[in-house]
This record gives sequence, structure tokens and C-alpha cells, in this order.
Amino acid sequence: MRVTLSIRPTPNLSKDERSEFNYYTNFVECEFADLRYLLSKDYIFNPFNYLGYRQASTNICSQATFVVIDVDSTSIPMNERFDQLIAENLQCIIATTSNPFNWHKYRILLPINRTVSAEEYRALVTGIAQFGLVSDMDPVSAKPAQKFYSYAGSAVLFSFTGQPLGVDDYLADISIPTYTATSPPTDVIELLPNFTSYSQAIKGKRTRSLISAGYKSIELGMTDEQVEHVIMYVNSLFLVPKPYKEVKRRVLDFIKTRRSL
Repeated sequence: MRVTLSIRPTPNLSKDERSEFNYYTNFVECEFADLRYLLSKDYIFNPFNYLGYRQASTNICSQATFVVIDVDSTSIPMNERFDQLIAENLQCIIATTSNPFNWHKYRILLPINRTVSAEEYRALVTGIAQFGLVSDMDPVSAKPAQKFYSYAGSAVLFSFTGQPLGVDDYLADISIPTYTATSPPTDVIELLPNFTSYSQAIKGKRTRSLISAGYKSIELGMTDEQVEHVIMYVNSLFLVPKPYKEVKRRVLDFIKTRRSL
């Protein structure tokens, strides 16, 4: 698929030296697959176009065709994250940053199935974190005008056999407050039929559906134990249920983290 982006070559310049640039030199169109070459060279880039090429949130004059996510601190190495995204049936490119040997600090590029405005971009990237796809991203990734750096010699992993990320599956309502528990229902079993609709999810959307069911459970005031009961019930209804270990890591632990915020 075709994508567009602003770029500026920065050969042999350090990150600190690049930070002084507020202008891009070109707005280009290319195949998403070609971005794997950009990530192994010295560039500044961003998914949007800017008036006069000047980088500023007020100068954005295009829509985005892909998202960029920075992961600066994580226990999940780049190769494992790559496998997770492939398991979600997503196209992706992942590359190291300034240190090609540090596979716990990397950048993720995901094509999207429709263009988004700057406002939608912020909601989309927020949703990617909120719904657990990349929950440990650097929060600055959600800023539409964020500058991203690529580095010569970076290690790059890529897969183009999956699907672009479904925008409407991950758009977050950034005005929604964090849920807190109130009085839990006395018998969660009686409420399970209300969650059967969450089981109508195909491969690639099961995790998001389980997290949505978890948020609904918390909104109803359920305890952690009851939330787990609901999530595992919904998972059991899938045509292909997810392994418990993956549900715990991607959904149960994530929901508990969100409750504690």
C-alpha cells in the first residue's frame, strides 16, 4: 500500500544535532514496504505534511496513512514484539534506534486501513496503548507532530503479509475517565449473557474485544476475580480461543494496570 510522510536526511548527525531542525525537506509518497530502507538510514520523519515544511502542530496540512510508535522502556524485546504483531495479523516494520544492539528500545511502524486527521491520529495511537496492542509505548508517540529519528545501521524486522491496522477498531475516546471499582455485583454468573456479543471477533481483533469486555466489567463494579471470570468466559466463546498465558499477559494484567491508575 502507498503511504506519505515528511522527511529530512540527516547523514552522520547525532540525535542532539538533529533536534535543532524544525523543517523537513520533502513530503514524499512511497510503498509502505519501502520504509524499511528509511529506517536503516539517517533521517528525521513524520507521517504528516506541514505548511512550508515547518514542523508544528498548527502547520499540519495532510492526513496520515500510517502510525509511528516509540517503545523506549520495555521487557518485551523487538523480535518478540514482532511475533506478537504478526499473531495479530498485522503488517509492520520494527527497527532499533540509536543503538542497533539494544532490542528493548525500538520503533514500530503500522500502516492503517484509512487516512486519519491529526486529531484522529492522537485518538488512534492512544487506543493502541489503551487496548493493549502496544501498552508500553512512549506517550509522546500520540503527538501528531512528534519528530521521529532513524539511524544508519539499525536492525530492521518487517512483515507485509498481514493486514493494515483497522483504525475504527482502535480509536479511543480520550475523554473517557479511568474506571474505578464500586460495589461488585453479587453474582457475576447472572451477567455473563450480557457479554456474549464481545465474542463476535475474528483473529486480529480478539484482544481488543476482551479488553472492551474487561472495561465494561469494571464499569459495572466487578472485582478483579469477577473481571477475569468474564474475560475467560468471552474467550471461551471464540471460534479459536486465545491461550490463557496470552490472555493473562495481554488482557488481565493490562486491565489491572489500568484500574490502578
